[in-house]
Amino acid sequence: MSALRRLLSHPHGRVGLLGALVSALLASLGPWLAPYAPTASLAAPHAAPSAAHWLGADESGRDLLSRVLDGGAVVVLTATSAALLAVLLGVGLGTLAGWRGGAADRLIRGVADTLLSLPPLLLQLVIIGLVQPKGDARLVWMVFILAGTGWMGMARVTRTEVRALQRRGFVEAARGLGLTELQLLRHHVLPHLVPYALTWTAMAASQAILAEAALSFLGLGVQAPRVSWGGMIGDWGVLDPARELLPPALAIVLTSVSWALLADALRDVLDLRTRSAPETAGPAR
Repeated sequence: MSALRRLLSHPHGRVGLLGALVSALLASLGPWLAPYAPTASLAAPHAAPSAAHWLGADESGRDLLSRVLDGGAVVVLTATSAALLAVLLGVGLGTLAGWRGGAADRLIRGVADTLLSLPPLLLQLVIIGLVQPKGDARLVWMVFILAGTGWMGMARVTRTEVRALQRRGFVEAARGLGLTELQLLRHHVLPHLVPYALTWTAMAASQAILAEAALSFLGLGVQAPRVSWGGMIGDWGVLDPARELLPPALAIVLTSVSWALLADALRDVLDLRTRSAPETAGPAR
C-alpha cells in the first residue's frame, strides 16, 4: 500500500493511473456502452452533434461516439496485449543472456541491437507486407508484430540487472547452500525485475497505442468492419476535420500520454534511477 500511496501522491501518477484505468474500462465495457452498432448507418451523413448522436455522425451516417467506444476496445486490448508479450519476451531473453552469458548472450544482444537500429514502423510495415494477414487474424498478428518489435529495450535492461544480481552476495550465498539455477532465478533474481517489468509494460503500452494507430492510419492495421482510432483518422479525406477527426485523435493522445505518465511515475515511485544492483568484481558467467 505504501507504493500505491506514493504513486497517488505523485503528480504524474494520479493522472496516469486514472487514464490507464479509464482505458482499461473502455477496453472491457466500451462496446456495451456504445449507444448504437458502430457499423450501422442511422443518421444523415456528417450529422451535427445532437441528443441522439452526442458526437454527430460520419460520412456514412454512423454514430461517432459508438465508433470511438468500440474502437477503444480494439486499440487498448491490442496495445496492452502486445506490451505484456513484449515484456515477457524481454525478461525471458534478457535473463537468458545475462545469466548464461557466452554464445547466448552474444546472439541475443546481436539480434536486439540489429532490431534497435531499424525504425520500428518500417520494420512493422515490412512484416505486415510479408505476412499479409486477413480478417480477425490481423488482430493476432498485430499483437505479435508490435511485441516482436518492442521487446529489445526490456531485454537490455534485464540483462544488465541479471548480470549484476548474479554476483551479489545473497545470490552467491544461496548458491553455496545448494540451490539450483532455477531456484536462484525464481527466488533471488526475478523478484528484483518486477519493478522494471511494471514500468516497462506501461511505457510499452503507450508506444504500442501509437504504433497501432499509425499502422491503422496507413490501412495496414485493423480492417473494417472492426473499428480503430487510427483507421478513423485514416478516413480524413471524407471527414469533417474540424469535428469528426477530433474524437479519435484526442482518444489516441490522451490514452497514450496516460500510460506514459504512469510509466514515468512508476519509475520514480519504485526508485529505478538508483535501484540498479551494483557490479562487483568477479568473472562474468
